[in-house]
Amino acid sequence: MAQALRAAGHEVAVATGPALTDDVRRAGLRHLVMPRMLGPEELMADPELARRIGLDREFAPSPDAVPMEPGKAFGRLFAGLIAVRAAEDMLEAARGFRPDLVVREATEFGGRT
Repeated sequence: MAQALRAAGHEVAVATGPALTDDVRRAGLRHLVMPRMLGPEELMADPELARRIGLDREFAPSPDAVPMEPGKAFGRLFAGLIAVRAAEDMLEAARGFRPDLVVREATEFGGRT
């Protein structure tokens, strides 16, 4: 989609975490870095963040966390602290870009701002 929009004359940028910088640049697209959008390896390496969202280092519900009802882990991971951090980073990244349209991945709730 990004390549098609660019080919149609639109200015396109991809806002994502630093782990995808090389992939975005290889695609010939502008990268708006969201410094706190972490890849799976980085999330697993941050035990405090995992604890705050109620997961252990393997992304399983942590026995030390507040008990989660079935299905709550998804919300806690994608719509809680991670979404707040993503929204803050998205706003900062877009400040100089001023997009007319933001296309987001369906489980990335930070882009709903």
